[in-house]
Amino acid sequence: MSIVNADAKSLEWISYLFISQDKVGIEEWLAFCDNPKLNDIHTKNQKDLNLVSRLIAKIFLFRCIYRGPAFAYSMDPDFANVSKSPKFWQGIIDKFFDKYRGLNACHTRLIQEVTRTGQTVSPFGRVHQHEKKKGEWYIPDITNHINQGCGADVMVVARVLAFKRWKDLGLEGHFISTVHDSIVMDVPDDNVKAAAKMLFGVFKDLPKAISQAYKCDWNLPLLCEIGYGPNQKDLTEIKESDL
Repeated sequence: MSIVNADAKSLEWISYLFISQDKVGIEEWLAFCDNPKLNDIHTKNQKDLNLVSRLIAKIFLFRCIYRGPAFAYSMDPDFANVSKSPKFWQGIIDKFFDKYRGLNACHTRLIQEVTRTGQTVSPFGRVHQHEKKKGEWYIPDITNHINQGCGADVMVVARVLAFKRWKDLGLEGHFISTVHDSIVMDVPDDNVKAAAKMLFGVFKDLPKAISQAYKCDWNLPLLCEIGYGPNQKDLTEIKESDL
């Protein structure tokens, strides 16, 4: 038996591109989907923002989209090795949002919405209630909850679509469900390729399925990375071209 794990590539970033419709981010993602040999978002931001490594750029992205403050970067050992200056990190943050102005405008809109109504509503209709903490609205929660909810709703559709195709194909094993932004199944070794091929197809068809499920226009392609192996740690990548 082998675990087959299909991870939605850059889901937190892609779901925020959908929410914000940030033009620069969408153009970068579409270009990457057309030609995966191009630099991905983390390598591109490493160069555009003058960061020391792809890993630092990746961690920075996922903190910055939730408005992590410059002071926090300067105090974090992973980032303090680059610079302990809040002014330095504020400059990187400003450069990031100058590049992704649509995302910055989206954050402003969400914060204003919460100050008026105490809640945000995702494009799928999920309502997120917010409360003040020590008399103030907590910005990281406002920017985080709507995106995490959107990503979860994407994976709900992916899970339902994958399970239907699993049953239609008569695959043996156990469909374990989703683990955050991954679909996980446990299958006999001779079913690994069939399961992987099915999952690649699910993610290709996912934008249309999302649009139908939530009555919206999901306008971004979605990709997945698939690995198989004896456990979640020791996975070997399967490329679609190998199937």
